[in-house]
Amino acid sequence: MSSVLQTFGERLFEKINDPFARPFVCNGSPYDCSAFIVGINAATRLGRFAEYWSHDSGFDWEKFKADYKSLGKKEGNRRPIEAISRGLNGALETNVCAKPSRRSNELTDADWSGSLLPFLFAELKPKVVFVHATRPIRYFEGVTGCRGVSMIPQKAEWLGHKFWLSGRPGALYTLGTNEAFIYGQQLRSLEDL
Repeated sequence: MSSVLQTFGERLFEKINDPFARPFVCNGSPYDCSAFIVGINAATRLGRFAEYWSHDSGFDWEKFKADYKSLGKKEGNRRPIEAISRGLNGALETNVCAKPSRRSNELTDADWSGSLLPFLFAELKPKVVFVHATRPIRYFEGVTGCRGVSMIPQKAEWLGHKFWLSGRPGALYTLGTNEAFIYGQQLRSLEDL
């Protein structure tokens, strides 16, 4: 697997224009993730992405969690994202914009248009995409032609790949941990298209 991860990593790093960009978070190989959880952008700036990536084993989840916890930040969306991911049996947590910023209005048009999401999507071909927040939902509605993205999954297609799309426009941190986990399990049970 390391040659696949190395090729993926090299291609990814060619596309990253900010060393502190966070294109995704997962536990190990992104190829083991059949689902994406997509938000606007990372709100917390951590180390350089290269510090969390290995061509041999993928993303270092334990280092990421330790670094995140050491900042003493409120968990905000982390808790429900992690609960949904557990329900999905692991997911690639990503964002439309890879640039970390405290507020989404700090993102530029270049941050939105330079998204790494098309690369990740085309490469990893998720079975399920869960989108949270209004702008990411609009982004997916724009690229898929779907309308009314909600917690009820709908069939979608983007870049020649069919998948299930669902989302939540409201604040994700208001979703209870058990509710988020159960929702992730429901998404995991969806059949392939």
